[in-house]
Amino acid sequence: MSRLANRTPNRRMKRAHGIMFLEQLNEQQKHAFLVLAQRVTQADGEDSADEHAALDALCQEMQIAFDVDMKAILADINVDHFDSHSTRVIAALELMRMVHADDYVHEAEITEVLAICQAMEFTDPWIVTMREWAKRLSWAEEDPLDSQRAEYRTLLVGYARQIIAGA
Repeated sequence: MSRLANRTPNRRMKRAHGIMFLEQLNEQQKHAFLVLAQRVTQADGEDSADEHAALDALCQEMQIAFDVDMKAILADINVDHFDSHSTRVIAALELMRMVHADDYVHEAEITEVLAICQAMEFTDPWIVTMREWAKRLSWAEEDPLDSQRAEYRTLLVGYARQIIAGA
């Protein structure tokens, strides 16, 4: 069974917290993000109903139809639709968040996300920062009733907003 399948319940819970930045993308960018997310979920060589459910939940959140474009998924990484700093950061943060949704990160998934970040021309320090943000957010969301974690989560979301804005 795919590790994403094991993360699906956690991911749905975390997305319910409402910090998603994907709504800031336009329609073309949302569809391009879906292709990138599908690349990541398929990087481990497994294709499960739970992975499709997680992607369907992403589509519902972005208010777009769930579409599988295997030609685009299997093609070279295309980040052309992410034409600004803010849209590239949103896509990269959300992909990092997706793979760090629990304590297990499949090496093939993170390799794919790193390749996408490199295609977006992020420098290594940026990639490390975004990955660390995703790890810390995952920790902060493990126990939403813990007031210290909730406060830390709020700070992480604020930080993400700053780097999305280019501050």
